Amino acid sequence: MLEDNLVSLTVEVDEAELASDISAAFRRIGRQVRIPGFRPGKAPQRVLEAKLGHQAGRDEAFRACLPRYYRRAVVESGIDVIDNPEIEIISGHQFGPLQFKAAVQVRPEITISGYENLRIVIPNPEVTTAEIEAEIDALRRQFADLSVVNRPAIDGDHVKVDITCTSNGELVDSLTASDYDYELGRGAAVAEIDENLQGSKAGDILMFNTKHLDPESADRLEFRVLVKEVRETVMPPLDDKFVAANSECETVEELREVVQETQSATKKAEAVAAYHDAMNIAIAELVTDPVPDVMIESVVKQKIEVLNEQMQQRGATLEDYLRTIGQSEDEFLGHLRKLAEQAVQIDLALRAVATAEGLEATDEDLKSAVSSTFAKVDDSVEVDSRLNEDGEELTEDDDETRLTQNLKQVEKNLESLRKTGVIPEMKATLSKQAAMKWITERLSVVDPEGSTIDTKTFNQSEPEDS
Repeated sequence: MLEDNLVSLTVEVDEAELASDISAAFRRIGRQVRIPGFRPGKAPQRVLEAKLGHQAGRDEAFRACLPRYYRRAVVESGIDVIDNPEIEIISGHQFGPLQFKAAVQVRPEITISGYENLRIVIPNPEVTTAEIEAEIDALRRQFADLSVVNRPAIDGDHVKVDITCTSNGELVDSLTASDYDYELGRGAAVAEIDENLQGSKAGDILMFNTKHLDPESADRLEFRVLVKEVRETVMPPLDDKFVAANSECETVEELREVVQETQSATKKAEAVAAYHDAMNIAIAELVTDPVPDVMIESVVKQKIEVLNEQMQQRGATLEDYLRTIGQSEDEFLGHLRKLAEQAVQIDLALRAVATAEGLEATDEDLKSAVSSTFAKVDDSVEVDSRLNEDGEELTEDDDETRLTQNLKQVEKNLESLRKTGVIPEMKATLSKQAAMKWITERLSVVDPEGSTIDTKTFNQSEPEDS
């Protein structure tokens, strides 16, 4: 192990394998050059060597085969590389067996603490009576009347005002209006308007000044507000007649049930989304060490490629997407990089938990996962699984035969996976899943008031990782 998570591999390729690859290289060269007296691709290697020199085939073999030699060495060594290697040929550049060094960055192994008692806060998915009544009142308010009252204005009242705003003696048109109907308590661009109208009565003249809406301006805004009328909201009675006339329900009770069902689905979806976001943040924050830039950039590249494919399927471009979301390319890439950094932190954190708690996937775990995948593919075939090839019901011997065949297929699949070098990453995925399960089983989830939330009431899945 070198500095900065760099590993140096020394790779040797014997002369027999190299000679075979050099011969294949000369065949490729022969299809591209013209040798008098020979059709393209038919000139013997000795003729090509005499014409081009033996180094031409050797150089082409290195170009084409060094990646294969390197990948094989990575698989055999079991190292977890995260970047492209820097390769230096040590010997065999012109004659003899090949030996080269490959320096490559590997995934860092980190240690973390605090994962045993994580606590996250999310909105409570339970619907309250007050929330149900508030939505029903919002429906009633759409059909409400306004009645003039002779009392101080309170939240919910409509106040008719003449409002004049100046700055340095100049009229501010956007904040000046006559007979303006203002609903008290709804909030405004200038908070002081709402504050001063609270408790006002018809005939009052309110004078106040505020900071300028432009944060870079040192000027003040001067307001003069004449209160002309205060009207209260008179909502229609809540009865079956009103409900039948103004909703798809027939009774008040039915309306409450529909509102509760709708709000429950909404709040549950919000809670699930908040759960995943909070879990992502909590697990990522366990990683206090800097993460390799190459891992972050790799995730960014993957996300951009996926997004480009999605845009192409819709007949659009990434530029179209940026215009839709109202972001510049720099803003978008900055946001994407933050998400990528979080994904890398989650990946490292879950691997660290798996190591610390002895949750690394075993060969048996891997075999079980492959067997399960094979079984799913087998079950997708539309045949009666209890019948043999002759259409007869399976016997115990048939079951034993099928089981043996499945086990052989699993071993065959595993062998193919080993050759492609994906076994380590498959094991890592299983280990991270086990780590996530371990964390969630001990996780404390509460609402903003500190009440415990039972997360079994909604589906959960892993936070994203790289």
